[in-house]
Amino acid sequence: MQDQLTTAKNRFEPAKIAELQVLDKRLQAASEILGKHIAITPIFQALQAVTMKSVQYTNFGYSLTNDKGSTQILVTMKGITVGYLPVALQADLFAKNKNFIDPVFSNLNLDDKGNVLFDLNFSVDPSFVDYKQTLLTASAGN
Repeated sequence: MQDQLTTAKNRFEPAKIAELQVLDKRLQAASEILGKHIAITPIFQALQAVTMKSVQYTNFGYSLTNDKGSTQILVTMKGITVGYLPVALQADLFAKNKNFIDPVFSNLNLDDKGNVLFDLNFSVDPSFVDYKQTLLTASAGN
């Protein structure tokens, strides 16, 4: 019986099993990393769609914070436009976009040419920049 047990055990190829266990750990690690990865390209696409032609952005930055286990994405931008009315209209367009949370236009100032300079801060819905969701959306579009 001992010989039969040893023969049966060797049929399972212990080296192959060990190799597959290592592969499984690598796949789990890769899935975990991809699950936490974000893609900011949807932000740029949404900005392109929502920004009026008379508005220019001169600075873009974003930061990630982890609040109670969920990632928060905060976008900070600076911009310039030809007057105060475009700022108000642009604020309305941002407010209508469900992926941009609490957009705030602030620090409105005139430059030496009479253009309005402004700061813009908003949060982004984390599901909007989820890498896995971005891949699924891109695959569905093709």
